[in-house]
Parts: sequence; structure tokens; C-alpha cells
Amino acid sequence: RRQRQMCIRDRLKGQAPGRNTLSGRVTQLTEERGQVRVRVDVGFPMAVLVSSAGADALRVGQRVRVHIPPEALSVL
Repeated sequence: RRQRQMCIRDRLKGQAPGRNTLSGRVTQLTEERGQVRVRVDVGFPMAVLVSSAGADALRVGQRVRVHIPPEALSVL
């Protein structure tokens, strides 16, 4: 199974959401096997695994944007 890359951005100032970008709020951060599972409410619940370093700046309640590259999308 191929790993799919998503990006969580914590900087919202002066940026409009682009294509494949969802705005939301961090609802939970959970350590999981050397990574952090970030749960984000973007109008529906979403979970993204990020590196511990990538999660350092994230806090519960923080507004973020989740960017999903087109190649990471699949229809089920």
C-alpha cells in the first residue's frame, strides 16, 4: 500500500483556500508509533498521520488547513 502525502498548514493569515484544501480545527492529537495522528474537523472528521516534528506547532482548537494533493485522492 502506497503512503499518501497530505500537508497540514497552521498559517492561515492572508491565504485563501486553494484547490484540494480544507479548512478546519484540530480536535485531537494522539501519539502513535513515532508519529502523531491529528484529528481535524473540516465539516466532517478527518485524521492525518504526521511526524512528531510536524505536529510540534499544532494544538487542539487551532485552525488549520489540510492540503490533499490530487494523486492522494481515491474514490471508494
